Amino acid sequence: MPEKAILIESRKFDYPGYYECESHCRVRIYFQPEQTIVIVSETETNEGTSVTNMAEEISTLVAYQYELEAA
Repeated sequence: MPEKAILIESRKFDYPGYYECESHCRVRIYFQPEQTIVIVSETETNEGTSVTNMAEEISTLVAYQYELEAA
């Protein structure tokens, strides 16, 4: 049976949207031995660029900020 993932971060994450529009989402990072799981979700209060439209950029920013290897 796999080990249970441990939540190590859960917070609002700011990112520049299209045309440098202020945008944010929720980022949760879970750790398991040999695996890190990152969940990014849209928030109701985000009036900027959606997570769907910025997925690649957000993943790069999160990987850089938390020193994670992008898969």
